[in-house]
Amino acid sequence: MGTRVGLARRAAWAVALAIGVTMALNVACAAAPADNAGSSGSSSPSASPSADATASASATPPAVATDSMIIDHRHTDLADVPLEWIDAAKSDLHIAYGHTSHGSQVITGMTGLTRFANAPHGGSTYAWNNGGTGGALDLADTPFSGAYDLGNPNFTAWETATRSYLDDPANADVNVVMWSWCGEVSYASEANITTYLTLMSGLEKDYPDVRFVYMTGHTDGSGLAGNLHVRNQQIRDYCAANDKILYDFEDIESYDPDGTYFGDRNVADSCDYDGGNWATEWQNSHTQGVDWYDCDSAHSQPLNANLKAYAAWWLWARLAGWDGGSTVIPTPTIVSFSPTSGRVGGTVTVTGTNLTGVTAVKFNGIAASFTVNSETEITATVPAAARSGKMAVTTPGGTALSPTGFKVEPLLSTLSPTAGRRGVIVTITGTGFCASRGTSHVRFGTMKCGTYVSWTSTRIRCRVPAKAVFGGLSVRVTTTGGTSNAKTFTVRR
Repeated sequence: MGTRVGLARRAAWAVALAIGVTMALNVACAAAPADNAGSSGSSSPSASPSADATASASATPPAVATDSMIIDHRHTDLADVPLEWIDAAKSDLHIAYGHTSHGSQVITGMTGLTRFANAPHGGSTYAWNNGGTGGALDLADTPFSGAYDLGNPNFTAWETATRSYLDDPANADVNVVMWSWCGEVSYASEANITTYLTLMSGLEKDYPDVRFVYMTGHTDGSGLAGNLHVRNQQIRDYCAANDKILYDFEDIESYDPDGTYFGDRNVADSCDYDGGNWATEWQNSHTQGVDWYDCDSAHSQPLNANLKAYAAWWLWARLAGWDGGSTVIPTPTIVSFSPTSGRVGGTVTVTGTNLTGVTAVKFNGIAASFTVNSETEITATVPAAARSGKMAVTTPGGTALSPTGFKVEPLLSTLSPTAGRRGVIVTITGTGFCASRGTSHVRFGTMKCGTYVSWTSTRIRCRVPAKAVFGGLSVRVTTTGGTSNAKTFTVRR
């Protein structure tokens, strides 16, 4: 870091709070410095941990005790953070943050916040600079040597860079170390993430005065079944089980400020989702300079960087000693649901925890009507356009996903016409057909339909098979949710 302002504070901070926040951001981030050009780093999925780190990844990393602290979308209301703890963070914390472009959203959001006149207590309250001069938060931006983010140039260089940085006497007053991922989590293996957790645990053990903050990677549009979400969940599960500190980057950009969840709609880092862009929609329906502020936001929209900054200040206040107040609502969970399959219009009973105050229930992204029976039970009606997949229950405390998927069984209502020659187009109506055909099919007797004109969740148009037998045949629709009831079609000569 070189000569820094605040040298007189170093002795006092030799045993004070230190935070190592390793932030995970995307390989598609801004290019690394020119002297890294041509490296075999995180720009390619071939990047891999060192032999020693890979060997250590085979075992579960040992837990180092700390106080659990999860920072996610529930922690983006800056007005909830008391001024005294904002001031305490500026007084007590000394932060070093390594990142590439996605991680810069935290920095540009914090910079824009200082100019946001409508911020709680005024934007200048959230001033920051390298050295903490003028009563600002002390934050050194990208001060590390030898690594750019958690996956660049590989999955382990950041740890060596962290040790070198913390071991330098010039940085004796630094008590917050923050790193970010770029897009590496999108292709990281389970072993890669275990290596990350192992190295973090080792740093916690070797630097007992440093509280390392874990982080998830940014959204990438691959949805809840994508590798990105699965590997992020691996990080979350470890942090929850071992009382770690987590800044949940993915979760923060999966919700708008009103708490509407987009994670089940293939949300991406740009804030695009299946159907729109949640950030631009919210910005367009609210007043700039009053409800949100303009700022740079790499790969994304200003509102996303706004929320990242709010969550960062919540984190700083917590690390400075704030207990988080009483505003955090418990996160809901889904333990089970019954039945596990059914048709549109049917009732499903969901059991779980913290279900009071449910604001939305969805079947694989499709909103459903529901009734809250108790804190541990709700009933929901399978919606008309429902599709097979996981259920989601949203409360002010977050969104819970079912451990397994609900199967929407197809229901065949009508055929038109009900008789005709081979090759004639038949329109089939019903529910639960799936939005697109995929592997689904229609059978006339035992013969699969070979030509489909169109396919929606409620209407299919297909031709009677060329080799269908003559006479009355049972027509059925088969999807991933099962096989429908039968209707009779008569094949004429």
